[in-house]
Amino acid sequence: MKKSITIFALTTQMVLSAIAQQNAGSVPNGVTPSTLPANISSLEARGRLITQNSQQIPFGNELTGSFANTARWNSMGNLNAGSQILNGFRTQTNGRALVLGHSIPNGGSVSNTFVQWGGNQPLGISPGNLEFRSFRDPQTPSTDTVRFLLRENGTAHFGRTPLPLADNNPFVSVENTNDYLAVDATGLSVFNQNTNVINPNGPVTSSVGVNSLAVGRQFSFAPGEGGVAFGVRSQASAGISYGVYGESLSSSNGFSAGVYGVSGVFTGYAGYFDGNVFATGMFMSSDKKLKTNITKQASVLEKIVGLNPVTYEYKTAETKFLHLPSGKQNGFVAQELEEVFPELVKDVTKPLDPSKNNYEMATFKSVN
Repeated sequence: MKKSITIFALTTQMVLSAIAQQNAGSVPNGVTPSTLPANISSLEARGRLITQNSQQIPFGNELTGSFANTARWNSMGNLNAGSQILNGFRTQTNGRALVLGHSIPNGGSVSNTFVQWGGNQPLGISPGNLEFRSFRDPQTPSTDTVRFLLRENGTAHFGRTPLPLADNNPFVSVENTNDYLAVDATGLSVFNQNTNVINPNGPVTSSVGVNSLAVGRQFSFAPGEGGVAFGVRSQASAGISYGVYGESLSSSNGFSAGVYGVSGVFTGYAGYFDGNVFATGMFMSSDKKLKTNITKQASVLEKIVGLNPVTYEYKTAETKFLHLPSGKQNGFVAQELEEVFPELVKDVTKPLDPSKNNYEMATFKSVN
């Protein structure tokens, strides 16, 4: 018992001595850990660094108990890392390490607080993922659940079943698997409230829940080149499903819209739909103050008589990319209508498959 107390007192004295030396200087110097004999697990306090070797099965050519970059060891304090001093905590296992603290480059200033992880790439050891886990039993690894992870390629995932590492991982992915019936499952909820409605230094301020910008390769229309950019891409699958759902609530200035789209180019569309569109109401701008060069048309009846209404069916098998309706249709043939009212017919060009990174385009006539 007396021997245990003596060892405890000696260890405490070493730790307190290290802390005292830590507080002595304004910009501390780093300490390089000593290499202890093989097959020894030991706690060492030297200067401003507390280190611990961990016994291990030999890894590569490294000896058990060393502080080499493929060994297993822990440190707390000021670690001499060559070009910088790591001030904080570092743990390493077989070439993968985790660092929490600050770095002080030689001749530089203290960095911001950071959490850093990595692997010994020259030796072929990848950083792996940085995982945040929860468990129900610390002695049973099978109860571990990954809640959030950062991948070495810079992408992040929230949820229980992350995708494997790939170059096409979403930058941020959110997965919510709910196994209970009659319970709503929301993958991502964003709430943004701007209580300062009036900005005293300028116009009314805005509040944006989600701001999305996607920029792809432009001005390259050769087949197989270019890219596809989606500001927002949504898919839904259920008994009742909505790819995009917008709801317009109250508005103090008299304007609100469940979904609002703007086309920034002349050839673009504020909204484009491959398939049927249903609306319980429809309004189009027709105010006189929006128009110019107003001229009364003559012989309109003669033009109407010259129209050729027809019945037809779409070639749905050959034009699956347009999602055209099947069955008998009533209307006009655009080429015939163009001869009578050319301003009512417009050529449309669209990608054959908007989800692919190519510029295979389809061109056809449409009717206003």
